[in-house]
Amino acid sequence: MTDAEKRSWQLKRCALAIAIVAAVVSIAPISKAALGAVSAKPDAGSSFEPLRAQEVLAVGDPEAVLANIGRIAEEDAMALESAPDGFMEEIGLIAGARDLRMSGSVVGFAVDDSGADVLEMLCAHMEQRGWTGVPFGGAEGATFLKEGGRYSWALAVCTQVGDATSVVIQFA
Repeated sequence: MTDAEKRSWQLKRCALAIAIVAAVVSIAPISKAALGAVSAKPDAGSSFEPLRAQEVLAVGDPEAVLANIGRIAEEDAMALESAPDGFMEEIGLIAGARDLRMSGSVVGFAVDDSGADVLEMLCAHMEQRGWTGVPFGGAEGATFLKEGGRYSWALAVCTQVGDATSVVIQFA
């Protein structure tokens, strides 16, 4: 095996390990949201309640359901205001991002498109902001690096959920 082949194999192995860790880290929040689980208390770093479909739809009255959906949209706007310092300038959100959720240095949102297309949009978005991406290969995600600025590392995983894609980004 040549040095180039060894290096390629090591990079693939590293990307696979990162993808596995990211998947394990994101399984609990995604499962919790998908099952409509209710937490005992909201995250300390969060200024809003998590989305609970049962709560939104339980009222039965269409006008009340619309009011609940409006409340959730307002909470997403509040989440943007409470984003970690420099997040919007350094990383930001791709077009079509919705259902924004943040906890510490992890940001999640959904985009109504396929996983491959969302990853392509995310990579182009990050490149425009000065990041260099390294795709996982085999999984829909990438690690991003950047010299200078508030953050220098980000890991993004795109998971197809029905007709939408869930994007989870951890950054440091």
